[in-house]
Amino acid sequence: MDGEDKLLLVRGIVGLVVGAISAFLPTLYYALLLLAIGYISTIPLAGYIAPEGKRRTRYLKGTLTLVVAWLLILVVLYNLVA
Repeated sequence: MDGEDKLLLVRGIVGLVVGAISAFLPTLYYALLLLAIGYISTIPLAGYIAPEGKRRTRYLKGTLTLVVAWLLILVVLYNLVA
């Protein structure tokens, strides 16, 4: 497994965790803030996982995976709890 695949996996897991936490926050603004914090926290980790990659890979690879995982878990848990 190369560095880019590991980065996709890490950002997917971060999206799942942030989505699970966001489902219990009172407003969407806090959930979006938590999503941004989750994304920003993976940027240094991306430099460690894939140091040979380009900046585009470091900043954009897996971002859609992060957002989709976050939204999916947020909606599922919100509907289960509410």
